[in-house]
Amino acid sequence: MKIKWLLILISLAALMACAPKEAQKPSVNPPVFMPKPLDSEWSNWITGKWHGRGQSSIGGGTSIMIIQPALNGQFLMHTSECRLDEMTPEQTQNLRTMTGASDADIERFRKEGFREIRLETVDPASGEVHCYLFDSLRCIAVGRGRLEGNKQIIDWQWSVGGRGASTSITEKLDENTFRIGGVYKQDGKIIDDQESITMTRQSE
Repeated sequence: MKIKWLLILISLAALMACAPKEAQKPSVNPPVFMPKPLDSEWSNWITGKWHGRGQSSIGGGTSIMIIQPALNGQFLMHTSECRLDEMTPEQTQNLRTMTGASDADIERFRKEGFREIRLETVDPASGEVHCYLFDSLRCIAVGRGRLEGNKQIIDWQWSVGGRGASTSITEKLDENTFRIGGVYKQDGKIIDDQESITMTRQSE
């Protein structure tokens, strides 16, 4: 009888050893409750009022940008206003081709200018930069990116008033200057890779 029970126990142990084990769930860092406000070298440096001038495939103009903490310091909010004051016939045609704009639309665009609001923060678990952008052309964009030395690189996906994808690179040149460049794509094709804006810190 003892031998019989011993054989049964050995059989059960073998079955348990061969039974498929439940897959272990990957560990996920829980969200941080009440994280401290953004306080990185980058966020502290870029906070302020900036002004500059830029060029793209649709023209050249001026830009004013204010970057400040928002929502108890958990986000940086960028508000910017750009106005075109240079448009060659070729650049005007580029805008027509890219957007289907009429002459009246282009005149209104030049007169009213272009405005943008952007919120960005950093995932405390991964260090990834998360951005959300809304502009006066009714575009909405979601961005994900990273810091690489003196550059912030963001990949964007556009919707509603815009479509396609883009990559923006903000490069710190010195304590009072940065440059923004970008590449914009629609249907996998580059439609604008000429954007370059140099911003200078404005004195209080």
